[in-house]
Amino acid sequence: MWWVRYADVSGRIRREKVGNKSSAIQLYQKRKTQVLQGDKLPKKFRTRKVTFGELAKDAMEYCRANNLGHQFDGYRIGRLVEEFASRSADLPIEQICAWFSEQDWEAGT
Repeated sequence: MWWVRYADVSGRIRREKVGNKSSAIQLYQKRKTQVLQGDKLPKKFRTRKVTFGELAKDAMEYCRANNLGHQFDGYRIGRLVEEFASRSADLPIEQICAWFSEQDWEAGT
């Protein structure tokens, strides 16, 4: 197991775990190129992805606290959660639009 150690654009020392030696050399060269180009790296490489279900749960808590019609919002959000709960929260808008176009909803009054 090989580690790559380098200083990023802001001068912070970073370490990354890499598999074999050739991969470590390639990654080191890539990171040095990014530093020379001035690319900013994220503060944490391995952050946990937020799911759509977690985001919807937070939205429902907000609706309950701040919205008089939270019961109806719960119905709507519940249908979205059934479809997208396990997916990442940053899913493309095209997927949501396609799902909405497939639904047979009646017109509101």
